[in-house]
Amino acid sequence: MADRPGVRGGHRAVQGTARCLVLATGRRDCPERRVAGAGGGSLMRAPDDSMTLEFPPFDSIGTRVSYRDLEEAAESAHGVPPNDFWLGTGLPLNARLSAYWQSVSHYVHRVLTDVTSSAESPLVAQQLHTHVVASMLAVFPNATLRVSYAPSPGWVTPASVQRAVDYIDAHAAEPIGVNDIAAAVGTSARALQYAFRRHLECTPFEYLRQVRLERAHRDLQTTDPASGVTVATIAYRWGFSLPRFTASYHAAYGRSPGRTLQEGC
Repeated sequence: MADRPGVRGGHRAVQGTARCLVLATGRRDCPERRVAGAGGGSLMRAPDDSMTLEFPPFDSIGTRVSYRDLEEAAESAHGVPPNDFWLGTGLPLNARLSAYWQSVSHYVHRVLTDVTSSAESPLVAQQLHTHVVASMLAVFPNATLRVSYAPSPGWVTPASVQRAVDYIDAHAAEPIGVNDIAAAVGTSARALQYAFRRHLECTPFEYLRQVRLERAHRDLQTTDPASGVTVATIAYRWGFSLPRFTASYHAAYGRSPGRTLQEGC
């Protein structure tokens, strides 16, 4: 999103959404909130917060997320009930997190605007969305930063973890998330995350990505390179953007995915 120079006026977030801006250049001043962001900074605007913005010319990247998605992520990952969730208008918690949010925003922008965008893959789109929501909760003021009151996630048996693993193995080609996996085994997403860390030393999402990487590896091995199927095709099929797939594949198998596709082993 490119903003026009010299704009002044009252702005209100779309109902039910949270909006974040990354400023490439320029400055935004929000007198009611006394919030100001210099060039290269970021600003969160919570639903129903109105501001009067006055700024010189600048470019920005806007990210808009459903408030309900933030509530669900806060509940599943941190145990914060939806009625207790809040999201504050303001700046990132510190400079390091501001830089992190900028990298997330620019990465998502590149993926979505690429002419051969991998975001057309439902798996990639779902993972981008999950990453953005989790990053927002980590970067900007919200109720998950005060989770000391949250109850224990509860006990999940090893048998339930195995059922979750079986569910992931059977549905890895679908745009599933942690809530789907937890529902399939009859537990909460937070309890399942805790159980995976306890028994498998990874999160359900990390396990899902590993399964998808293994499936992509198998496809690379069995695909005829003369068929016209490319590394990108296989990466997108299994929910990976191409640069990250290449890096993850090389880390796991010690070779490039293109070499595996050509040699079939």
